[in-house]
Amino acid sequence: MNRAPVWMQKIGLEWLYRTVQEPRKRLRLIPKLAKFELHILKSYFCLRRGGSG
Repeated sequence: MNRAPVWMQKIGLEWLYRTVQEPRKRLRLIPKLAKFELHILKSYFCLRRGGSG
């Protein structure tokens, strides 16, 4: 796979370029990433309240 144009690399949008180039491969990760982010947020707020997990 080709790399994103240099300007996209510099501003941190290479992930967007790759998603457009191979949508099936990249978009399969979205549900997994969302689940992971929810886990992180839940852990963060639980720890702020003084819980253990």
